Amino acid sequence: MPELYELLHDEEIFIRIEAIEAICHVIDAIDTKTIEKELIPPLLKVLSLSNNDEVELRLSRLFGSIVHSLIKSELHIKYKEQLFGYFKQIVDH
Repeated sequence: MPELYELLHDEEIFIRIEAIEAICHVIDAIDTKTIEKELIPPLLKVLSLSNNDEVELRLSRLFGSIVHSLIKSELHIKYKEQLFGYFKQIVDH
């Protein structure tokens, strides 16, 4: 998993999205502290950088799965402002 966490900080945004997608497939096996430390900061950064149609399409497809995964660890409440902000951005686009 360390390699996957490292890819969350890759220079190329599509590599970061691939890493987020991969982590979402195994997120149930990751403890809450690790999710908050390793996934949330780069995830929020990617959500704030989505100014490309292809990036927005991939993230919007993944967004529901991400939020659903965060519900299990109750992190959706802690980060709801940022998550709602991204959702609003998708809807307004």
